[in-house]
Amino acid sequence: MRARSAATRAGAGAVSPDSGGCGRGEVRLGRVWAFREGERYILNFPTKGHWRSASRLPDIAAGLESLVAVVGELGIGSVAVPALGCGLGGLAWADVRPLIESAGARLPGVRVVVHPPQEPVLPFPRAVLSMGAAGIPSRDE
Repeated sequence: MRARSAATRAGAGAVSPDSGGCGRGEVRLGRVWAFREGERYILNFPTKGHWRSASRLPDIAAGLESLVAVVGELGIGSVAVPALGCGLGGLAWADVRPLIESAGARLPGVRVVVHPPQEPVLPFPRAVLSMGAAGIPSRDE
C-alpha cells in the first residue's frame, strides 16, 4: 500500500506533519514511528529521505530492524508489510522481499502479511494512450 492510500485508510493525521511526528522530527528514515489509533497501531515507515529521491536498500534494512523492535516492544500480534521502496521508490521486489522475509522470521508468534507490489491502475504512459483512444485529442491531433 502506498503512503497516500495508507493516509486515506488511516486518516490524514497518520502521515501528515499536523500529527506532530513529522514536525518534531520523530518520523525519520530508517526508523519506524508508531502511534495508537483506536485498537490499532499505525506504523509509519519512511522509505526515502525526500519524495523525489529513490529508495535505498540500506534504509529499508534499517527500517525493518526498527520495525522488528517496535512490534516486539508494543506486543503487536499481526502486521501488514507492503512492498517497501518498490514502485515509485525504484527498488526491485526481488531485492526487498528477502529483507522483509528475514525481518518477519525474527517475529515469532506475530502474523506477518506481506503485500507484493501491484501494477498501478493507470500508469502514466497507459493513461496517455487510454485518453487518446477515448477520443481525447493528443498533441499530434
